[in-house]
Amino acid sequence: MLVCTAITQAKYGGGSGTSDDPYLLFTPKHLAQIGTSPEDWANHFKMMADIDMRDYNGVDGRQSLQVIGYLQWQPYDSRPFRGVFDGNGKRIINLSIKREGKDYAGLFGYVDGNAAMVKNLTIVNPIIDAGSSMYVGAVVGKLRMGSIRGCVVEGGVITGDNCVGGLIGYNAEGTISNCTSTTIVSGNIDVGGIAGYHRGKIISGCSFLGKVSGRNDVGGVTGESDGLITNCFTRGFVRGRTSNIAGVTGTLRGRIEASYVKGQVVGSKEVGGFAGRSTGQIVDSYAQAAVTGYKYTGGFVGLLYNGGSVWRCYATHNTSVQPSQAENFVGWSDTGVVTASFWDGSRINIEEMMISDTYTAAGWDFVDEIQNGQNDLWDICEEMDFPRLSWQNWPAGDWICPEGVDIYDLTILFEHWLARIPSADLAGEVQDGIVNFKDLVAMGEAWGTKPGEPSWNARCDIWPDSGDGFVDIFDLTSLAENWLRGGKIIADIGDTGPDGIVNFIDWALFAGAWKSNEGSINWDQRCDLAPEEGDGFVDEQDLLVFIERWLKSGAGLGDIAPEDKGDGIVNLLDFVVTVRNFLDEV
Repeated sequence: MLVCTAITQAKYGGGSGTSDDPYLLFTPKHLAQIGTSPEDWANHFKMMADIDMRDYNGVDGRQSLQVIGYLQWQPYDSRPFRGVFDGNGKRIINLSIKREGKDYAGLFGYVDGNAAMVKNLTIVNPIIDAGSSMYVGAVVGKLRMGSIRGCVVEGGVITGDNCVGGLIGYNAEGTISNCTSTTIVSGNIDVGGIAGYHRGKIISGCSFLGKVSGRNDVGGVTGESDGLITNCFTRGFVRGRTSNIAGVTGTLRGRIEASYVKGQVVGSKEVGGFAGRSTGQIVDSYAQAAVTGYKYTGGFVGLLYNGGSVWRCYATHNTSVQPSQAENFVGWSDTGVVTASFWDGSRINIEEMMISDTYTAAGWDFVDEIQNGQNDLWDICEEMDFPRLSWQNWPAGDWICPEGVDIYDLTILFEHWLARIPSADLAGEVQDGIVNFKDLVAMGEAWGTKPGEPSWNARCDIWPDSGDGFVDIFDLTSLAENWLRGGKIIADIGDTGPDGIVNFIDWALFAGAWKSNEGSINWDQRCDLAPEEGDGFVDEQDLLVFIERWLKSGAGLGDIAPEDKGDGIVNLLDFVVTVRNFLDEV
């Protein structure tokens, strides 16, 4: 008797599409299959690897990627994505979608459903070209209901007509949280770094560090907003050809709280560092922006009217306006309200704006005070900087004012070297209880940097001579070996005696003796470099000598910073660049 058995081929890369057993995605073919399988759009998916979609760009006979979810009106047909897509921390690279004449452009064209979700996904170098169409975003064209969580768009270009966003084109009733965009966004009306039009529930914890441009209703977070925006920031460039242009939102009818902007804003009228035109509420936020406009232009809001309000906010700005309104917090106010807010050019001076008493007297809730509340919304480097929101992440190793990791913070690291002091134990998701070279590397990553700077630099791939495609311990070793070449020098103090180079061996020995004196258990006279005969202490004077002696020869193999072919010396700049890239591969 002959028995025939049918062999069922696994769909996608495995799984059954349930929450406990999602469809698994390993290849470009698996991802492309979702767009052609609308019967699966209510199911669960999970990426298991980075996926490069370069072969689905519709060029030279290649296939085009079909968007997931759609809505068409003539004839009416609605097939939204209602499922859950878990990017699982993986990346979609070189996503390319061209939809001239077709609305709802993005990896997901149309998402609708209380439980619908796209999460933990990074899209790298997307090219989304919708021409004169609307509802355009790298992740979702239109989010009617559902949530977008922990998604990132890195680089690329997003273009369309109306409702164009770095992540979402139009957010009707959804939530967007903990997302970042560093792309270039361009359109006509309602153009934003995160969402073009935000009518939905909330955008929270999101950031934009790219460039956005359009005609009117253009903003770093949203072009237009009726919903809530909280704990967001932009550090980008915003340009609009006509009106309602701003660092956060072009037109505001909703509410924004605990958010900030640092960047440049250029428009014609109703131009503001934070909001262009506002009838909504802005609370506990600030703008540090260069603002250029022609009419109704202000460092914080361009046009505030019809009951729009600003509470406990400040602006520091370089505002260029014709005719001149250069010192205006609000370009023009008609029945708008500004309360407990400050700006350079107001009745107080810059020095007063760097003192917490100025703000607490007006009811601002600062860290370490309780009379204005216990939410601790604001913090400040007294007499050194303007206030900042307490939720802003301080860079690793930035222990003391002013903001930024500098020589003062390095001194603190030395003081805690090899000590079991939690505040200086920076490295790893799980701290190891000791301040050591891992923590020095963590500080090196933050040294002189600002959020949003790209990490990879091929010039750091210095070993072997032709590179190997990774910035790793071999490159770091090569940098250290070339740190200083020359004869015997004063800072060459390694345990085994001088070796003709000031390198990490000497650094470690020096750090171990930091702040010691002749009676200390960690005293090492070789580290007492200044003055020449020593003074019985290892302190800042010795540190200066050590750094000055770090490398005095011509450019070596490790001289990779600054970017324009080095500076003729292998020093901390080169260390920072290499370490930053090394950490990307660990």
